[in-house]
Amino acid sequence: MRFLYIGFDPVDPGSELFRQDVVCKVGGVRQLGHEADYICRDRRNIISCIGGEDRHFEYAGGRYAIHDFCEWILELTKSTVYDFIYIKSLLLYPELSKLAWHFKFQKFGTKVIYEPVVYPLEDHFSAEMKRHKAENNLSASFKASFTHMQQSFLESQLHRWADAAVAFEVPASKIYGVPAISVNRGIAVGQISVRSSVEKLEDPITMLAVVDDPHTCGFERLLQGISTYRNSRSCEPVTLDIVGNMQKTWKLHAESAHCHVEDRVNFIGEKNPSKINGLCNTHTLAVASLGLYKADGIYRSPYLARFYCAAGIPFIYAYEDLSLNGQVPFAMKMPNFDAPVNMELVSEFVWRCRYHTGLIQQERHFAEENYDWRIIMKKILLFTATGRLEV
Repeated sequence: MRFLYIGFDPVDPGSELFRQDVVCKVGGVRQLGHEADYICRDRRNIISCIGGEDRHFEYAGGRYAIHDFCEWILELTKSTVYDFIYIKSLLLYPELSKLAWHFKFQKFGTKVIYEPVVYPLEDHFSAEMKRHKAENNLSASFKASFTHMQQSFLESQLHRWADAAVAFEVPASKIYGVPAISVNRGIAVGQISVRSSVEKLEDPITMLAVVDDPHTCGFERLLQGISTYRNSRSCEPVTLDIVGNMQKTWKLHAESAHCHVEDRVNFIGEKNPSKINGLCNTHTLAVASLGLYKADGIYRSPYLARFYCAAGIPFIYAYEDLSLNGQVPFAMKMPNFDAPVNMELVSEFVWRCRYHTGLIQQERHFAEENYDWRIIMKKILLFTATGRLEV
């Protein structure tokens, strides 16, 4: 079987996003024992890996960028046939259907998978219109409205050339009339060291919170919860270590002083993934996003939560996750609104985790079965080939 990933939205090949999205998806297919290629564009460049050969081209870009990019795709793949074509794009273009039918005519039975960067797309246009309105940019608002109308027509045609669609982190059974599979984003589980330390029941609680997005991390809820908890009769020793540079954490510094918890909170600066992995081994509990409500969000599967799962450290979170059904013993869901974290409930959760002797191994196994890119891509390919979620 041969697989081709096509990325239509400009992405820097040196970025972490490119590595996570393109390299990991293609790598997941390769781990299944299949041949996998990719072609992506980076503004005025095309980055490809066909048959194991990495190549980098420059192209004109500009008004006809999508058309030119499609021409390059046809040129690079003219001597290759594929069983699966995976197309990722923010917007739909007329050229996509032509491209899809080209590969279908090349080989009978070729399947085309479509992944929208944002789903539903109305969220993207709503944010664009708000921004243009705030900037009083009438020209940009008109252009966005026209593009939105054009997308509505192209969405109605998607079922003609796409066999399946993929929705990451949000539930969907169909996308624009095309059968869809909902999955979580993956992670390279094998590159993360599993926790080896085992805490005693009477050990103090040490929490780890990494600021990825200052707007939606919601860690001020944790500071407020610690402030209330320290006055409780049942209060246990609790400390919170916050990872992130000053640009990301200055508001949390101010909130820490406001809540009078400076003696319980340590700001330990920016850390790379390897250092964060090490910190998972020295802390009781990790904290994933607690502030998704600020972005009017409900569903999410942040990278850090998957990272904690692979590392085997229990964590708390405040969002709906497709894979965490509320019954896993290593993760506790908090309410997704503006309220202090109930530290007494967190303390009870910590005690349950410490009594569960096989928790670390169970959490790691969960990550391997749900978050490894090999498993995720296998689900997508099987769904596309059979039309069924379970086979």
